[in-house]
Amino acid sequence: GMKVLEAAAKAASAGMTDTATSAQGITAVLNAYGMEAEDATKVADIMFATVDKGVITFEELSNTIGAVAGTANIAGIEFNELSGLAAYMTTKGIGADEAMTSLNRVIMGIIDPSEKLAEVLQAAGYESGEAAIKAEGLVGVMKLMDEASGGSLTKLQELSPEMRALKASGALLGGGIEELTGYMENFKDTTGATQAALDEQSKSLDYQLDLLKNNIDAIKITLGSELVPEIAKTTGALSDWISKNDDLAVVLTKLVGGAVGGGGLLLLFAWALEKIRGILMTMGTGGAIAGGVVGFIVNLASAIYGLYD
Repeated sequence: GMKVLEAAAKAASAGMTDTATSAQGITAVLNAYGMEAEDATKVADIMFATVDKGVITFEELSNTIGAVAGTANIAGIEFNELSGLAAYMTTKGIGADEAMTSLNRVIMGIIDPSEKLAEVLQAAGYESGEAAIKAEGLVGVMKLMDEASGGSLTKLQELSPEMRALKASGALLGGGIEELTGYMENFKDTTGATQAALDEQSKSLDYQLDLLKNNIDAIKITLGSELVPEIAKTTGALSDWISKNDDLAVVLTKLVGGAVGGGGLLLLFAWALEKIRGILMTMGTGGAIAGGVVGFIVNLASAIYGLYD
């Protein structure tokens, strides 16, 4: 829905990716955790924090988070904790795909624990790994494993014998549990992380270009294929004129843009397109008039974007 696309467009601009990729990752998390579209902004903020604090791109995160999100939800692990652990692993030299796969194995290894790990959990007062996770969180269970292994890789392997799970456990505990818990403070409250990054980036022309492009992409996704023919008919002449008079268009664009500040015209179109997305949330996409008007602005913005790109 539009709420997902709105969050995706903002996250895409902040995370240096495209709207479709951002929407894919956000939607995967919403589905895995059974969340509503209203949670899209919250998910986007957590994902942006993962990219910001980890060594991972938004595209890599979107393409790999599905490998562990479903398991984490079933185990009772909150998305912010899952994301923090994944981000931490990438800072230890583990790639995005391997980090998600290994983290998934760790969770499964706690849900179905080895004999040694079961003893550790029982000694802590938990009859199952699932009960331990829900009470302590995944970081809390990792702390129990750290205390039981005493820093010994051999003992850690007894607790987490599956190879990929051991790799993840080693990465998470290799720097010490204090380092891990300190790092996880970054993920306790990520509210507004995306917007804060956007506010800082909005000072640059490159950001304005990216925002314009992502807003255009979001509107194109919203409009769908039904209005594409009508929009093409209504705005084809504009695109033809700009392509045939590109030198004049550049001069006019830069003159007007200069009048409202460097890159101001681009920011104006980015703002206008953001408002249009809001309007589309309250009306259907039927109607050639609405399609023509929106299409006009989309094509004009696309043309101006192309001149600067």
